[in-house]
Amino acid sequence: ISLSSESDLEKLVGKVMPFCVEILCYSADNVMTQQGSGFILSNRIVITNAHVVRVGDSSKKTCHKIVAKVKNNGEYVRYELKTKAVDDKEDVAVCESNIPIITPDSDYPRFLKEKHEPGQKVFTIGNGKGEGLGVSSGIISKYEKKSRRHNNRDIIQTDISINSGNSGGALFDMDGNIVGMMAFVIKNDNNTDAYGMSFAVTADTIEKTLRCCGISL
Repeated sequence: ISLSSESDLEKLVGKVMPFCVEILCYSADNVMTQQGSGFILSNRIVITNAHVVRVGDSSKKTCHKIVAKVKNNGEYVRYELKTKAVDDKEDVAVCESNIPIITPDSDYPRFLKEKHEPGQKVFTIGNGKGEGLGVSSGIISKYEKKSRRHNNRDIIQTDISINSGNSGGALFDMDGNIVGMMAFVIKNDNNTDAYGMSFAVTADTIEKTLRCCGISL
């Protein structure tokens, strides 16, 4: 679906929303320890950030139980996930469900690589502050290839205001393509989030992680 006017945004969000999920992580005693966002890439594969599924910032362990919370036919359904690949440097985690989450013939959003123009309109869907999936929109502020300031990674900067819990949410263009995945915000000197400065992993980076674990699109 292509966005021909601003009034079409509602239709576009409705088109991609079924592929967006809440990520809930639990300890061994079944206590929820952290939340995030993710998106469905195939009927069993869910993508999120590595830091969403890790136990602590510096741990190489993943959470005891990872769950994707999906809205199907107006009701929430939970699917337990296992990590298939975790790339800590690029902050990408590939997770897999043992059972199909969505029908195999669904019209999945596609990756759009190497097209990150300043001023380009984008939006994200995520579980900000654990309040459930919501939509935030803005523009791409800039694109940095191998950014030295951000661990020598390819990074998309946007002016979208995101919060904890938005990590792992897909970044969409106005044709419903996935151009990236929200990952972090930077901090002010007083340790508050810098308003309107959010950063996303690129679609190309996500695809490289998928190729490493034998998944082709």
